[in-house]
Amino acid sequence: LPPFTRQHTSMMRTILNPALFEKLKSLKGTKTSKGYTLSNAMQAGVLRPRLDFGFTCGDEECYEVFGEVVQAMVGQMHGFDAAKQVHPPPDLAPGKLQLTAEDTARLSKCVKSTRMRGVR
Repeated sequence: LPPFTRQHTSMMRTILNPALFEKLKSLKGTKTSKGYTLSNAMQAGVLRPRLDFGFTCGDEECYEVFGEVVQAMVGQMHGFDAAKQVHPPPDLAPGKLQLTAEDTARLSKCVKSTRMRGVR
């Protein structure tokens, strides 16, 4: 295990138990196509003890290669268990939005404009 101290308060510290760390040892030396390793991902949380997550994904492949850690963090953060729950597919068709007349009247009074931003 990384040299965690009492100062380390990141989510990685709570998730990375000896059993999971032993499993992840098999990934030692594994790199994504852009060269990102498990050590790179964990380094932020080890060097900076008070980070919220303490684990970084250097590229999109990290979500698959180091998926067990990433999924555990997502589960802890959002209360979502990918093994038991299925995320519904996105349905962004405005025509399928159902509002009652009361909802529409209330929104018309309050909302002047709306902006949506999607980030990952």
